[in-house]
Formats: sequence, C-alpha cells, structure tokens
Amino acid sequence: MAMALHPETLQKAQAELDRVVGTERMPTIDDRAGLPYIDALIKETMRWHPAVPLGFARTIARDDVYEGFNIPKGTILVPNVWAIAFAPHGPYDPYTFAPERFLAADSEDMPPDPAVWAFGFARRICPGRYLAENSVFILIATILAMFDISLPDGVELTPKFTKGLVSYPEPFKCKITVRSDTKLSQVRARVDQCTV
Repeated sequence: MAMALHPETLQKAQAELDRVVGTERMPTIDDRAGLPYIDALIKETMRWHPAVPLGFARTIARDDVYEGFNIPKGTILVPNVWAIAFAPHGPYDPYTFAPERFLAADSEDMPPDPAVWAFGFARRICPGRYLAENSVFILIATILAMFDISLPDGVELTPKFTKGLVSYPEPFKCKITVRSDTKLSQVRARVDQCTV
C-alpha cells in the first residue's frame, strides 16, 4: 500500500537497488549493508502503521517509579505503540510517510527504531526477531527490485486499516507489473527453483 501511495519513495528504493544490486540478479542478505534506504523504508513502514498498535500487556514484576509516578508490583501496563510511533522527532511530520527520517545524521532527529517496540520488550521480546527482520528485508528488497507498484489509472486510495489487537490494510486495488523482461526471467527462474 505504501508504495502505491508514494511512487517517489518506490523510485528512490529502486534506484538504490539498481545501483547496489544491479539488474542481473535478485537482492540477497549480503546486500543489506549497502541498502540503507531500503532499511529506512522498512522501518518507516513499521512506524507508519504499527501492526500491533497497543502492544501486548505486561505485569510489573516489582514496585517501580517512573517520572515521579509510583507503579506498584502487579500493575498491568499496555505499551501504547501507536503513541511511540507518532511522537514528533526532528523536522518530519509524524503523519507523513518519509523513510528519510531514519537516515538523519543527527540521532536526536531520528525516531526510535520500530524494531525496538514492534517485536516486544525486555524479557518478552520475540525470539524470532532477527529471522523476521532478515526475512522482511529479503521480501521487500526483492519485490521492489522486481516489480513496479502503482495505483490503477483513475483510482484514488485512502488508506484504511482493520481495527483490533492486530491491524492490517483493508483490501485495496493496486497494479503490480514486472520491471523488465530480465526481471521476469529472474522471477520465473526463482519460481522454478521452489518446491513444495
């Protein structure tokens, strides 16, 4: 959805992929260090619409004090991930989709990395976090390297998301086309390698 809504972001991502990976192969995890815009785009997508906007409830293990507030042992806290994601940081409007916010030279202008809160907190952090991050990187980098994503002619899209503990985009129309005959051959070759 984000790429259909923001074609300029898609173009920047594809330019970085073409420059670093080239056009004769698909991206691999070894390319990640050379693709900071792709990493920033993934972080911005996670920030722009958190999949779990309220996080998961936690019970406080011992009495604590936070910014002058007493929090007794046994208190149930629900982290407001949405508020963390949309807190203003630096020159960027939190309601604007802007991967560049994660490329800021000044760390004070950069929001917190969404992976810090997207995969849980402290002892309850997802044990599969790094597998998930690398899998998402390969998936997104490959899709953006191989395909153009746009809105169909005459279609306007207003983002709508489901409501609930887990939130995701409601169905929407978009146009996905292979970027070139070379890319089509690469996709077909990869499909032929897959077995179920």
